[in-house]
Amino acid sequence: MKRKKMLWMIAGLLLLLLLAVGAAFTAGFRYQPDIQQKIFADMTQSNAYQTALSTLRAAKLMQETAGVPLTPGNIRELEAWESGENGAIRLKQEISGTKKSGILYVNGTMVSGKWQYKDFKVRFHDGEELNLLKQEKENGIQ
Repeated sequence: MKRKKMLWMIAGLLLLLLLAVGAAFTAGFRYQPDIQQKIFADMTQSNAYQTALSTLRAAKLMQETAGVPLTPGNIRELEAWESGENGAIRLKQEISGTKKSGILYVNGTMVSGKWQYKDFKVRFHDGEELNLLKQEKENGIQ
């Protein structure tokens, strides 16, 4: 008798759990494990991100120090937005060349269609830091 009661209780709990999951699914609660990848994919298509990478690749000092081609790696942090001729970017991304690799740090704003960077540097894994803002005239970074 106790065994039958226990089986009915387990069956009832399983049915209740199944109903709860079905109700949550119907209400719109869905697990989306790749939502962060979708957001990063959208941001990496932005003008802010593309401009930062093209500016990095065009920097002669960066080419000499890290080697070419420069390859972007894992994105550790990325915030990018644009609205007309204004925008902002905050980026922390792994970057590697044929000689060295490190982390790219970018923090900048776009006002009236022109990018101005507060930070634009690469910290290499060997401890060396290359501040590309100091090389403004050579690299064309604002």
